[in-house]
Amino acid sequence: MYLQKLEIQGFKSFGYKTAMEFKPGITCIVGPNGSGKSNIADAVRWVMGEQSIKLLRGKKSDDVIFAGSSKKTRLSLAEVSLHINNEDHAMPIDYGEVVITRRIYRNGEGEYLINKNPVRLQDVALLLARSNFGQKTYAVIGQGMIDSVLSASPTERKNLFDEAAGVRQFQIKKEQAILKLDRTKENLKQADILIQEIGPRVRSLTRQVRKLEKREEIEKNLREIQTKYFGILWQDIFVKHNHAQKEFFDLEKNRHEAQNQVEALQKELSSMEKEGTRTEIFNALQKEYQEILNRKNSLLQEEAVLSGQEELDTRQEKGADLVFLQKKYSSLKKELSTNDQDLKELEIKLQENQQILAERTKHQQEIISACEKINHEIKIAKEKLENKLPLPLSEIQEELNQIYILQQDLIKKISEIKDIGEIENLKKEALKITQRIEVFQDKLKKSAPKIDPKDILILQEKLTDLLKQRDNLVNEVNEIKTDLKIREGRKEYLIKRADDIQKEYEEVKRELERHGAKTKEEFVVLISKQKEEIKGKINETDGKLKGIQTKIDRFNEEEQAKKNKLFSLQKDSREKQNILNEISNKVNNIRVELARFETKKEDLEHEIKEEMPEEYWQSAFQYKVEGEINTQELSDEILRMKHQMELIGGIDEGIQKEYHETKERFDFLSTQSKDLNEAILKLEKVIEDLEETIKKQFAVSFEKIGEQFGKYFRTLFLGGQAKLTLQKEFIPEEVEEIEETEEEKSAEGGEEKPEEPILKKPKGEKVVTGIEIYACPPGKKLKNITMLSGGERALTSIALLFAIISNNPSPFIVLDEVDAALDEANSQRFSAILADFSKKTQFITITHNRTTMEKGRILYGVTMNDEGVSKLLSIKMEEAEKVIERYGNRR
Repeated sequence: MYLQKLEIQGFKSFGYKTAMEFKPGITCIVGPNGSGKSNIADAVRWVMGEQSIKLLRGKKSDDVIFAGSSKKTRLSLAEVSLHINNEDHAMPIDYGEVVITRRIYRNGEGEYLINKNPVRLQDVALLLARSNFGQKTYAVIGQGMIDSVLSASPTERKNLFDEAAGVRQFQIKKEQAILKLDRTKENLKQADILIQEIGPRVRSLTRQVRKLEKREEIEKNLREIQTKYFGILWQDIFVKHNHAQKEFFDLEKNRHEAQNQVEALQKELSSMEKEGTRTEIFNALQKEYQEILNRKNSLLQEEAVLSGQEELDTRQEKGADLVFLQKKYSSLKKELSTNDQDLKELEIKLQENQQILAERTKHQQEIISACEKINHEIKIAKEKLENKLPLPLSEIQEELNQIYILQQDLIKKISEIKDIGEIENLKKEALKITQRIEVFQDKLKKSAPKIDPKDILILQEKLTDLLKQRDNLVNEVNEIKTDLKIREGRKEYLIKRADDIQKEYEEVKRELERHGAKTKEEFVVLISKQKEEIKGKINETDGKLKGIQTKIDRFNEEEQAKKNKLFSLQKDSREKQNILNEISNKVNNIRVELARFETKKEDLEHEIKEEMPEEYWQSAFQYKVEGEINTQELSDEILRMKHQMELIGGIDEGIQKEYHETKERFDFLSTQSKDLNEAILKLEKVIEDLEETIKKQFAVSFEKIGEQFGKYFRTLFLGGQAKLTLQKEFIPEEVEEIEETEEEKSAEGGEEKPEEPILKKPKGEKVVTGIEIYACPPGKKLKNITMLSGGERALTSIALLFAIISNNPSPFIVLDEVDAALDEANSQRFSAILADFSKKTQFITITHNRTTMEKGRILYGVTMNDEGVSKLLSIKMEEAEKVIERYGNRR
């Protein structure tokens, strides 16, 4: 572990951020007086936690911040960071590089950081102490400190030796333990005072709580009996209500089935009514029969005409008749084509109108179904409104008046209150009023109809809109049907006209064929052929007549069957309707019975919530009845227990809460007192162990330092004698006692608190209070170090410093011109010892001595420009020597 880097920004004369890198061994810092060399040593001392501004050559804390110059403004903060290489983990922290940073602002605020994490000064001091750093003594040795070691008092010297012996970390822990011990004793004293104050109150509260517990026991038994009593009543009503509800659901199901059957029969009857009447069907068959018969007659007449023409030869008629027939033939053919075209167009229009009629009829049926559904919903809503009437206005007014009277009475009692103990009774009355209001609100909610009348109005508005749409569709459907009838009449006319034209056309065609015959034989053959065709059509017509006649014969039989079926459906419909009416009556009766049970349930629920606290409600509602229980006996027992509670009277429920809080506090303080006594014993044991460790380690280290002091003294003075002696004082024996604390007896005359042991700490022993230094250069006989010369004092201090370093080497030491008072010979001996120590300790020396500079591996030069800011120049001596060897020493 060694100092790897030092960063300074805004500290004293270092106005710019400056970084100095170091290697193990000796690093020399040189420069003219006033350039700011010693500010580097002050920066190291400051970042390691130095709190003495006087030692840092200032008067107030912000004196360490760069104050500015004629060419550079002052800065608002000073910051110094030590970068310590901890790859060997000699410092007890889990980082390979440890960066200790201290920062201060002009407003006086400051902070410490370890690897950029905020810490306390105490954390930094303990970490340095555990790493063998002497922040206040030999880690940074200044010019005045060399002589101050000898001129200091024996007690002041002891601080240096404490750190040199490596016991500073134990001393810090001891100081912390002593402070904690003092705080613990003070806390114990306060806890004992509070215990003495609370004890009598605990006994008084215990007596009152016993009385309250007796009342609570009676009340507990009362609640159990009330739970059983109300549970039986509730279960009885609940079972009867469920039975009636089940019967209601079954009847409602049967009613729906009967309703569906009646509706199905009515639908079938309506369908039969929509079919054509007997007269209409019979007339249609008669009409069809007459038309076919007329057709047959026409064919017979045509056949007779052909027979007459067969006897007469009409081929010799004039040409004018032939021309007339030809024109008429063309005209009939054209008229027949036109009639067919009109008939086709009419068929297309009829199909379109029939499709539109089907769509409008379907839509009309949908609207009718929607109307029936809404009518059903309105009917159900009206039934709910009729069966769930709200509370009477007179009952609501009466309840509100009673609540108002109770509130006014409570306000009057509050205004007349004289004793603070009456507040709890008033709280109970206020709670009862609140519970009564809540029960009344629940009753209002349950009595209010579940259907909002506004919903019925909305349904009626929807029904009105649907009815309007239905009326519009009815008009539209009627218009379409009228148009269809007109078009169907037109179709019949066109069909009849087509038949007439066809007959005339065929007659003219046959006439033309006859005129086309050239011989009589051809004429006779043609006439015969036409007669056969007419006979075929007559036979076909006879077949149709027979079919129509058969339909007419069957018509009466079918009509009679339909009539019989209609009578049967009407009879079934009446029977199903009677069944439906009977079921509906039963449903209405059950509905009334259900309403009566619901009222009883609400009244019983209201009574339960008034008689019992809320935490018992659920138990009463869920109570299971086992066996037969006499409810009258339970009612008598409830009255008896209520009477007992009235005899005991009301007790402030806050007493129990106060008792538990006071008893809990008393027990807590008693436990704390016991824990504090145990903590005191442990802390005193820790302090004794630390003192023993400090004594042993200090004794061993002091002996080694004394031997090394004599050794280095003789080396520097080439002889002579030097030694260290301990200065001890006898402290008379004292006994520190902690008075015995006694827990107050409980209300029942409880046990006393176990006696705590009396703590005694013997102090009748010799204690090291200082260190004396004896030094005698060769050839002299001195009894006091104050008689030494300046150079001798410097060498003696240096010998003591090296002795301390040899016993407990610090990772690095900053020497600030400690060799200033040495001559050349002594400087050589000093630098030789320094070079030897640099193998195990890193040295940063601020010096003007050439001999010391020659031992350095890195040389930093400090200068100050006209801005009043310190700046650095650096040289690595190994590289400088290589340059000299290569190019020579140029002066």
